[in-house]
Amino acid sequence: AAGATPRPDVKTLGFVGHTIKGAARTICADPLGAATERLESLANGKCAAGLTPETVDWVELVAEVDQSLTQLLDFVASLHEVESFSVADTVANGHDDNYEKLVAAASATAKAFVLAKRATAAEATAAEACESLTELARLCALLGIGGLKLAAEALAAALQRTKAAGALGVFKGLAEQFLWDAWLVLGEKMPVIATELAPEEQWMVAEAVVAGPSSAAAAAAAA
Repeated sequence: AAGATPRPDVKTLGFVGHTIKGAARTICADPLGAATERLESLANGKCAAGLTPETVDWVELVAEVDQSLTQLLDFVASLHEVESFSVADTVANGHDDNYEKLVAAASATAKAFVLAKRATAAEATAAEACESLTELARLCALLGIGGLKLAAEALAAALQRTKAAGALGVFKGLAEQFLWDAWLVLGEKMPVIATELAPEEQWMVAEAVVAGPSSAAAAAAAA
């Protein structure tokens, strides 16, 4: 067929696609996960109607995986280039009002995630989510939390392009770590964050944050 390329070693492509897909799903790199899932499916003969392994453009499929992987690696590299401090260092070495800023940032993080997730499902507007993410980025800048700031800005930009799945996954991972670290530093000063996440997603903001510090302390003591 016109435009078709010679069929490569599809068994190897399927294996590589499956391997990268698993890693991508684990770190919530959704675009890479989707690209490798398509590669794996087609390599295993699961072709859409009117398509056969002989007519698949394997070069284009591999190029899509390569592009998604490159974008992920570039984003990860950019995180290392951003000056960022641990939550503990930020509070210990900063001014007294850093505690208040940290409390505000914790609440803003959970709110931003919920609104961004709703926006991707068309249950909230991108403008609402972007406003929340912008406020979070502002607070992160004040606290020197560079990684989360960059992720919030990237997610806001992705929402405006209606291509936020990958950015939401990256933000989710950084938000989870930040909220847990914030709770470890703030203890009883940590606000009880009333999120509206599904039960299976509440780990994103850590059980200690969702339930409140007292419940978390009791659970830790019981363990």
